[in-house]
Amino acid sequence: MSDGQIVPAEPASPPNAMVLNQLGANGVQIAHAGTVNAPIHIMLQTPVGTAGAPATPVALSCDYYQLIVTPDFDPNARSVPMDPQRALTESMCPTNREELKKLDKDAIETLKTYPALIMNENDEFGRASNDQVAYFAAITNIRNGVRGIKIGYAPLTAIPQQRLNELLEELDLCGNDKFNELNRTHWAVKNVDLVHELAQAGISVLMPTLIGGQP
Repeated sequence: MSDGQIVPAEPASPPNAMVLNQLGANGVQIAHAGTVNAPIHIMLQTPVGTAGAPATPVALSCDYYQLIVTPDFDPNARSVPMDPQRALTESMCPTNREELKKLDKDAIETLKTYPALIMNENDEFGRASNDQVAYFAAITNIRNGVRGIKIGYAPLTAIPQQRLNELLEELDLCGNDKFNELNRTHWAVKNVDLVHELAQAGISVLMPTLIGGQP
């Protein structure tokens, strides 16, 4: 276990909401919950690692999630660059693409409410190596600057990446077992209830997921 953990938050919350606190500077665990049919409310310490910084409440949508695949992912870096030519331009429905690809203030605030799957490209064609890990994460900041796009995130729960390769239809991922979206660097938004679909496949992001048989 890392030095951070998820604990129930004390402030009042909407009915049926899962309220979580993120503490610490490293990876975290998320407490178990039963059926989740409302946004997951988390408290993110921002900026991460700053002593005494106030926590920021974030409600993660159940209607959409964002997929971020990159050759440069390091969960400890807390940000990842993205080529503007591959940002919100492919493998997503036309309506979402037109609303979000401009990355103006409203689009950025909307994207920060969508949970994310962040990972490196598959090591093999259509398959991740045994030690590859993807993260269920919250997006904390998006900077669209002259030197490109930088996406800040808080990694929440580790998921064996190969499990995601086995859920192409459920997660609305283009491709097949030979080559799919997890083999290509890009950033896309999917019209999928991510937490629900992962739970249906036996992958809970509301409690630790076993990796290689170890908690």
